[in-house]
Amino acid sequence: MNLKNVLSICLALLCLPTLYSQDLIGWATQNGGTTGGAGGTTVTVTTRSELYTYAGSPAPYIIQVQDTIELDLYEMIEVQGNKTIVGLDEDAAIRYGGLQIRGNNVIIQNLEIFDSYDGDWGGTTHSTDGITVYGAKNVWIDHCWIHLCADGA
Repeated sequence: MNLKNVLSICLALLCLPTLYSQDLIGWATQNGGTTGGAGGTTVTVTTRSELYTYAGSPAPYIIQVQDTIELDLYEMIEVQGNKTIVGLDEDAAIRYGGLQIRGNNVIIQNLEIFDSYDGDWGGTTHSTDGITVYGAKNVWIDHCWIHLCADGA
């Protein structure tokens, strides 16, 4: 390999970090950006009660979900504004219910949400979404696996 090729490869490698950025783009940058619970207290939840308390609070929180939290079938946790709800480990999940986002500036990441249906895939009995967003702005849902939930139709 000649010197010109080596220098070209080195130059290309130096440019790579600028090509990959974790900065928000598109809609997530509107209205001041999507920051979730940044600046708030970080808490780790392992129970339904803890998740209800922190998600429903008006204060900003970074809520780390550890392991699987089981709700009652069709139950929805109301999420107020300025929240980040993030899975802490590979088992982080919400089972039998879902999240209702009613506040602005919410981030949901690295969660599995599943089993919130009664087997009626026609949706005529119950319609429990994994995540429902009601008139909220700046909502970022990323790296979530949502399955065995109704589609809200």
